[in-house]
Amino acid sequence: MKKIITLLSVFAVFGIVPQAHAISAGDLKGWNMFTSGAPQNIVANILNYVLFIVGLLAVGYLIYGGIIYLTAAGNEDKTKAGKNAIVTAVIGLIIIAIAILIVRWVAGALNLPI
Repeated sequence: MKKIITLLSVFAVFGIVPQAHAISAGDLKGWNMFTSGAPQNIVANILNYVLFIVGLLAVGYLIYGGIIYLTAAGNEDKTKAGKNAIVTAVIGLIIIAIAILIVRWVAGALNLPI
C-alpha cells in the first residue's frame, strides 16, 4: 500500500495524472437529434434510433431463446419453447434488416442524411 501511495504522489508531482476535460451537451452524439433542422431529418433520426433499439431487443430475444434451448436438459417443452424463440428472433431480425434497407433506400431517394 505504501508503494502505491508513493507512486501516485510521484505521478501527481510530475503532472503525469491525466487531466479531465469538460464537455458540453452539444458534444454528445445524438443530443440534438430533435433540433437538427428539417422535419425529414428528425423523422430519419427517430427511425434510425427505433430500428436500432428494436434490433437490440431482437438480438436479446435470440440470446434468451438460445439459453432456454441450452438449459432444457431433455425437457421437450423447454426445447420447443427455445426453438420457437430462436426462430421468432431470426424472423424478427430479417424483418428489421429489410426495414432498415427500405428506410435507407427512401432516404437516399429523397436526399436525406442518414
